[in-house]
Amino acid sequence: MRTVEDIIALLGGPEAAAQRCGIGTEAVRKWRQSRAIPARHWPAILQATGLPLSEIPGAPIAETIMQSPDTIPAGEADLRAPEGASAALVLDDGTVFWGRGFGAFTPAGGAPVGEVCFNTGMTGYQETLTDPSYAGQIITFTFPHIGNVGANPEDIEATTPAARGLVVKQDLTEPANWRATRHLDDWLKSHGVPGIAGVDTRALTVRIRDAGAPNGVLCYPADGKFDIQALRAQARAWPGLVG
Repeated sequence: MRTVEDIIALLGGPEAAAQRCGIGTEAVRKWRQSRAIPARHWPAILQATGLPLSEIPGAPIAETIMQSPDTIPAGEADLRAPEGASAALVLDDGTVFWGRGFGAFTPAGGAPVGEVCFNTGMTGYQETLTDPSYAGQIITFTFPHIGNVGANPEDIEATTPAARGLVVKQDLTEPANWRATRHLDDWLKSHGVPGIAGVDTRALTVRIRDAGAPNGVLCYPADGKFDIQALRAQARAWPGLVG
């Protein structure tokens, strides 16, 4: 995947990028700040550069893979990850959402399993992650700018995160708040919490809304290897939350 700087360079620089997309240079500056490009500008960029969608920062890695374990040929337990994917969210119905991992790597055979829910708040992601009511859950954030206020020791509901992982669409935003004492990615690493970006959070939220909160496993392996069969089995075997 190209970086925002790569895309701007391919478009001919900030002024040319702004002109091609019909925006001001201030908007291009915000691309750099958030390390992602809003979806409304993707068509103009794709037309101007000839790049595939997967190369655009902030775009989903790939379409959701809907594949039953029974359809995977014998001996092929490792479903190949799409190019650029380093993490996967595997649901108990067999759905796989691929994306880019951040936060803490998940240990082999020890990827966190939990109830996949969603949160629509525009602020307070650190409070949400540490809220005890989210214990045992993997939180899908629908707001795109997660990470924009960084992390600090004051905006917490408990000393350690209650959530087992988080799912976002865009890569974590660089902190731009005077109260930030560290990057959210660093804070997540220090608490052993994995995350996945590049997911179609709209599709996942609709699935949760219509079918209920599924069990899921968030896998971000350091070696980049995924045993999808085992992850599906882990999600299905988890008894779920009580109460």
